[in-house]
Amino acid sequence: MNSSGGAQHDFRREIVFAFLLALACYVAWLLREELLLLYVSALFAVVLTPLVRATAQFSIGGWRPFKGAAIFFLLLGVAVLLTVFGFLALPPVINDLQEFGREMPARLPGILLALKNIPLRSTWIRRTRFRGCRILPAMRPRHCCFRLETGRASCSMW
Repeated sequence: MNSSGGAQHDFRREIVFAFLLALACYVAWLLREELLLLYVSALFAVVLTPLVRATAQFSIGGWRPFKGAAIFFLLLGVAVLLTVFGFLALPPVINDLQEFGREMPARLPGILLALKNIPLRSTWIRRTRFRGCRILPAMRPRHCCFRLETGRASCSMW
């Protein structure tokens, strides 16, 4: 207590703490991909450790696999599951994507006409003008355009 009756507070520590916290956040932002890799690795380690221990304790005719073999069998099982998933789930998805690709040129003019009813579309149209056509921002590598004069869509590689 000082003579004024209140505790005098020193803000230097809080200011230094705030600057160090901001610096730590900046460094974490710079290292975000590496930190994500560490986080995912730790998550896999925590989740898979009980499975590795259970596999290592499993006995086959008196033979117990060591941890390296347990990890190998675990990875082999994951590879088999991914292969089965690929053979069962991916063909319908590929067929649907091919059908979508065949239907898109016919549906694109209708979609673009529906986009005309979007509020604030005039600013969007001004930003996407290119060589007398409106570019669809999601398809910039292929430059799909909707020409107002003809009312038709066209896509080309530029």
